[in-house]
Amino acid sequence: MPRLSQQANPPRSGSVTPRSSTPRASTPQGSRGGTPRLGSSRSKASGGRDLLLSSAIEKSMAESRVSSDAKQLQAAELEASKVVLTAAELVHLVERQESMAAECLAECSAALPLVVRFFAVLDARKYGPADIVEAMDWNKDQRITKMEFRAGFRKLCKESIESSDIDRLFASIDLDRGGTLDEAELKAAVKQMHGKVAQANTTRQAAEEKLMHWQRRSEQTRHVIKAYGAVDQAKEALATLQGDRSLGARLGEALHRLHLSKNSLEVSVRFDTSGDGSVSIAEFQKGVVGFVADTTADEINDLFASIDKDCSGSIDLSELKMAMKDLRSAATAAAGEEVKMRKTIQRLRKVAHRGQLEVQMAKMEDDAIRAREQNAPTRG
Repeated sequence: MPRLSQQANPPRSGSVTPRSSTPRASTPQGSRGGTPRLGSSRSKASGGRDLLLSSAIEKSMAESRVSSDAKQLQAAELEASKVVLTAAELVHLVERQESMAAECLAECSAALPLVVRFFAVLDARKYGPADIVEAMDWNKDQRITKMEFRAGFRKLCKESIESSDIDRLFASIDLDRGGTLDEAELKAAVKQMHGKVAQANTTRQAAEEKLMHWQRRSEQTRHVIKAYGAVDQAKEALATLQGDRSLGARLGEALHRLHLSKNSLEVSVRFDTSGDGSVSIAEFQKGVVGFVADTTADEINDLFASIDKDCSGSIDLSELKMAMKDLRSAATAAAGEEVKMRKTIQRLRKVAHRGQLEVQMAKMEDDAIRAREQNAPTRG
C-alpha cells in the first residue's frame, strides 16, 4: 500500500484553526503598552495642582500678615514721631520707670506668707501627710503636738521664726481644735495649700516679669538720654574746634573763598601796598585784617614771624609762596576736622532720634496697657 503523505491536510471550510503551541512573551504588569493609566495620571496632576494652590494660598496669607504687621509698625512710628520728649521729660520718664522697677523689686523680695513657705518646703521634699507625721511625731503616737510642730517646722524650714507665728500656723491646720494634728487634718491642709502655693508662685513670677520689663524700659530711656548728651558734647567740641582754629587756617580759608589760595602774586599785590616788592609787618597786619576780621595783634605777629624765615623783618615773594602752601594745608586740615565732627553729630542725632522714637512707642504701649487695666471691670 502506498504511504500516506506526512503533510497536513488543509483545513476544511468552517473548521477552527488550532492555536500555535509557541508561548507569548509576558508583559510586566503596570507597564503594558508602555503607557501610564489615564486615571492615575489625572489623579497625580490634580494632587499636584492642589498642593501648589495650597502653597500659594499659605504664602499669600503669610505675606498679608507681614504686610499688616509692617503697616501697624509704620502707623505706630508715625504716631510716636508726632511727640518729641524734651530732656526734662525723658528724665521724668526714667525716674517713673525706675520707681516702678523698685516697687516690683520690693514685691519680689517680700517674704511669702509663712503657710505658703511651709508647704512649699513640703512640696519640694515631696512630703505627703504621712511623711509629715513621721518627720514631726517624735513619740510615735501618730499625732503631732504643738511643741513637736514647732521643732519639726524649724528643722524642715531651717528658719528662725517666732513661736507665736508657728503656733498660728498650727492653729490654722488644727481643724477640730483638738490641740494636735493627725494625718487627716494634714491631708486636708495639704490639699488646700497646693492652690495657695501655686497662686503665690504665679504672683511672684508676674512680679519678676514686671521687674525685668521696667528695668529694660529704664535702661532704654537712659540710653536715649546719653545719646542726646553725646550730641551736645559733640556740638560743644565743634564749637571749640571752630574757635580754636589757628589764624593760618582762617586766613587760608578766606583766601580759598576768594579763589586766591594759589595766586601768590595777587596776594602779594594786595599785601604790598607800598609796591617795594616786600611786605612789612604793618602791611601784613593791615592785609590780614582785610581778610580775617576776628583776630588779634599777637596772632598776626606770630604768623608773620613764622612766615619770615630769614628774620629780615619783611616777607618777600618766595616766602609768601611757601606760606600760602602752609595756609592751604592748615585750612584743609581744619575743614576736614570740622567735616568729621559734623558727620559725628549727624550720626549721633540719628541714634538719638531712633532711640527717642522707640522710647515714645514703648511709652504709648505702657500707657495703653495701664488704661486697659484701669478700665477693666472689677469682679464683684
